[in-house]
Amino acid sequence: MIILPNEVVNHLSNSLEHFNAWTEELSGILNTAQQKQLAWNVRWPQSMDEIKDIQLKLTPTNQFKSLLWQSFYWQLRRSSGIPKSVLYQHFVLNLVKLKRAEQQPPEMWNIQLENMLLSFPQSLQTLLKSHWLCLQHQRDYLYAEAAYQFQLGANSNCSMWHIDTQRQINDHHWLRLRNVCETNYVWFINLENMMQTDNILLFHSPSRLAKRLCLNQDLGYYFTKEISKDCHWEFRDCSYLPQLLRGL
Repeated sequence: MIILPNEVVNHLSNSLEHFNAWTEELSGILNTAQQKQLAWNVRWPQSMDEIKDIQLKLTPTNQFKSLLWQSFYWQLRRSSGIPKSVLYQHFVLNLVKLKRAEQQPPEMWNIQLENMLLSFPQSLQTLLKSHWLCLQHQRDYLYAEAAYQFQLGANSNCSMWHIDTQRQINDHHWLRLRNVCETNYVWFINLENMMQTDNILLFHSPSRLAKRLCLNQDLGYYFTKEISKDCHWEFRDCSYLPQLLRGL
């Protein structure tokens, strides 16, 4: 069976249900090498108006769609006309879902997806690899917990945060972090900022004008003006913490 790369783009113009069924069919008909060859030869539209719709339709739900999704990512990444921040929310959220899915076909997480993850800035890699995150102040080493508490060391469920993949933010520059033990406590992180620096800023809402969480002499406060070292945080992988707490 011969499928030309431009047929992929043509099928994208149909409904999501049609595209899902078509890619599912090809996942069963074509072998892995044929799927890869087809996916990597697609020339994707790169207008800003089309990117969001394509991302939605390429959300990986079968092996062939996963390969198309990766092909789309790398072409967008190489394009000088596409702001890199446009890429990250969609791809980060879906990588998180793929990596953490409890039941998924083994081919849905592979070395190609691992390479995709490694192409992200270090802070985003930590964000993606960690099932549970801790938020440590860069200078003072205290950990942010729920209810605006700070501890020297991560020692409870309230030290842990995770990416909220259930409620996507309309502005693609932002991700929401939700506390494990007090789910009404959230912070927002700006992906564009994370691409420029390893200094994580924790915003009260998804806006650059929003208040940021800062720390000085063990006391937390909000700050909205110029960048201050009081407001710099780092991600720590706390995936080990639930098992450690169970052993106490």
